[in-house]
Amino acid sequence: MKKKLCVLIVVMSLFCGSFGFAESISLNDLQNRFDGFSEALAKSLPFNASIGLNWSDAYIGQFLDAPPHFGVGVSAGVTTIDVDAATDLLKAFGISYPLSFFPLPAYVVEGRLGGFVIPFDIGVKFGALPDTPLLKDTGVDINFLLAGADFRYSLIKQGVVLPNVSIGFGVNYLKGGISASTGSPASFMFNGATITLDKPTVGLSWETMSLELKAQISKQILIVTPYIGAGVSYAVVSKAGYDVKTHVTYGNNGTIGANDIAEIQEAVPGLTNIGAGGFSSSYSRHDSWGIRVFGGLSFNLLIIKIDFTGMFNLLDQNYGVTLGVRAQL
Repeated sequence: MKKKLCVLIVVMSLFCGSFGFAESISLNDLQNRFDGFSEALAKSLPFNASIGLNWSDAYIGQFLDAPPHFGVGVSAGVTTIDVDAATDLLKAFGISYPLSFFPLPAYVVEGRLGGFVIPFDIGVKFGALPDTPLLKDTGVDINFLLAGADFRYSLIKQGVVLPNVSIGFGVNYLKGGISASTGSPASFMFNGATITLDKPTVGLSWETMSLELKAQISKQILIVTPYIGAGVSYAVVSKAGYDVKTHVTYGNNGTIGANDIAEIQEAVPGLTNIGAGGFSSSYSRHDSWGIRVFGGLSFNLLIIKIDFTGMFNLLDQNYGVTLGVRAQL
């Protein structure tokens, strides 16, 4: 599973472009580009965290039935963010991004258990990838963690005519990062002097905690179960950051001193940890909302269900797709 996920991310990750010469821009311009990318990323993180537990059945039934109703499987997919904001930031470090969309991939192992007496079911999901090279000698590393749970209450139980209808509540936590060595120098202007980075390693990181209210309708028709639903999410906090690790030289004397650092911090307050070994920056967004619609269908082969889901974020016009396979009674 890890190898397959790595191949997917190599093909679709933000660093799948080619490396070249960085643009000659000011340090303030670099920070402005990061701010734009971080805002776009922070808005889209709760959407990405909603990957998983979007099962075709709006309600799976009671665990105490015969047979008991439960299921376990795996889902993987991607959601998108603003490609222009991402492209502008990557160009600053000489990374040419070739795609017309900017995907964030995710995967989870997931399970769902039917309720007891009261018509409800509960689901849990978890996916993780520790610091891992994507492929040998690429210089690209990835780390990732996604966890969540939901509770769904059945309003209408499927019959000959009626569909399954449920409402639910979920919580999701997402944290991840990706880094790459550019392989070529980058330079930025500040106060008429040049700050030079010797083949920097650029890392991006992200984190979010979100809550979601959702509703879903489904109807099994022979071996196919189509479904549609909607969710409103609230991100308690979303964070994005980047760090640059390299040897830094400044101006004609080739060293960056305490006075230089103080000047940079005063003029570009978003930059932190500035020194001869690099610098970093972070961004936090509180109290952000998202509205998504989702739907798709599953093919039901005895106890095996193959699930295709499409998602669309109404507020920022981003979209996502997932594929899930599970065993379900």
